[in-house]
Amino acid sequence: MSAKSTRNILLAIGIAAAIVDLLTKWWVFEAIPKGTHRVILGNLVWFAPTHNPFGPWSLGRDMSLPAWVLPILSVAAVGLIGRIFWETDPADRVKGVGLVLILGGAVGNLWDRVAAMIDPVYVGVRDFVVVKDVWFYPTRGLLRFWDWKWGHDFPAFNVADACITVGVVLVAWRILFEAQPAPTAPAGTPSSNEVRA
Repeated sequence: MSAKSTRNILLAIGIAAAIVDLLTKWWVFEAIPKGTHRVILGNLVWFAPTHNPFGPWSLGRDMSLPAWVLPILSVAAVGLIGRIFWETDPADRVKGVGLVLILGGAVGNLWDRVAAMIDPVYVGVRDFVVVKDVWFYPTRGLLRFWDWKWGHDFPAFNVADACITVGVVLVAWRILFEAQPAPTAPAGTPSSNEVRA
């Protein structure tokens, strides 16, 4: 398969990730009233529509940021990841899939951030997946880790967040376990065959 065909397939995966993210957000927010939830997997996984006007993991909750800051940062992130993808060898499919998943997820959440600037109904990024009682929560401040307790809900997320997480894991895996080229002998060093002779 040519490099161009491989890159086109990878891009199709990224586009599909963004489309699935937007479709699932639309479906959940149409089917489940905000403030309510639908049980998906016992008492473990719920769908509960919510808006996150802050950064990932609600970062920046205590900061007063202009409405355009997060969209601008998201556009910069999409541009940077897109450039890295374009400069990556298409034959490196693990890294390529990871990058397009990050890209597709970033585009899905960017859509919500731009929509929130235009239409206040959106408020922020649409999250809906809640995993119950599997996370830590601080009882006496974020930096007092010895006071954190188990049993809080995992922060609500969406398909875009899941794609970004999987993509980061794939890219990190590829970077950490990338095969290193065999060391070359300095010029003038006899090879093993020459030494035996």
